[in-house]
Amino acid sequence: MARRKDALIGTNDFPDLAETPVTVLDAEPAARPPLTLAIKFAALPSLRLAQPFEQLRDASDRLRERTGARPKIFLACLGKPADFNARATFAKNLFEAGGIEAASDDEGFASRDAMLNSFRQSAAKLACLCASDEVYADEGAEAARALMAAGARVYVTHPPARLETALRQAGVADFIFPGCNAVALLQAAHSFMATD
Repeated sequence: MARRKDALIGTNDFPDLAETPVTVLDAEPAARPPLTLAIKFAALPSLRLAQPFEQLRDASDRLRERTGARPKIFLACLGKPADFNARATFAKNLFEAGGIEAASDDEGFASRDAMLNSFRQSAAKLACLCASDEVYADEGAEAARALMAAGARVYVTHPPARLETALRQAGVADFIFPGCNAVALLQAAHSFMATD
């Protein structure tokens, strides 16, 4: 579940941060009859697969109640929409599964200054670069440095392996990709925002 290889729609995949709160009945667990077998064993522990994501979303809800806004990540979409749409959608779903609202411009940005101005106006503390492999190669490291200089913790949506070293040297905090440990990544993002 943490790596989103199994999907719980609405929880770890395709979350809806604007969903109507759900009321849950407080039901008593059914009483179990005593075991009559010669072999005794302990009951298996109860496990809710959605719990780690729900805890992150609950933290986001508490922040919204206290401050009026959820934690945010700015999707820094580079290039044309065809260059970033798929990766921006992936990033939005991943971060919103942890209660971190994605702010973006569906058309991209005319310039680096326009991107930085939009980041500053978003009030986000996190930013995620979303682009094609070619655009990452041309602009990724410089865009990451510019966002860091503006105060962002920067993520990149699955760049090609050959660019990972250059992007890390530019200050990228982490990479998101299919199969990454989303729970650990989201917990680290929440911790960063809590200490900032």
